[in-house]
Amino acid sequence: MAIPTLVIALLLILTGVGGYFLGHPAPGADHVSYTALIPAVVGLILGILGAISFNEKARKHVMHLAAMVGLLSAIGDGMQLLKTINNTDTPADIRQMKIISMSVTLFLCVVFLVLCIRSFINARKNRVAGK
Repeated sequence: MAIPTLVIALLLILTGVGGYFLGHPAPGADHVSYTALIPAVVGLILGILGAISFNEKARKHVMHLAAMVGLLSAIGDGMQLLKTINNTDTPADIRQMKIISMSVTLFLCVVFLVLCIRSFINARKNRVAGK
């Protein structure tokens, strides 16, 4: 599960950095909000956990922690996505970029969670079978 974690982490980092550099500054501001980098921070955390999970002794605990990070990120991002969709006060171009970035982040976090759950189920089956 270490390799998929690193792949998801890289995609989240690209989403965050892309959202920041391709985003539009809010009216009255000279820069894009640093909150656009939140997916990159989540990706960095998952990347670190994915790298640590190559250690056989730490894998179980680290991957459970990574799954928790993915779950909390999915919940938080989903709530913010709903707020952004319902917020019509934000200019359309900024709102559209936020919705795209948040949707990609939510998708990646949900895919990561599904992969984690499948991996945990397979690990349990293998442990019970004595492998």
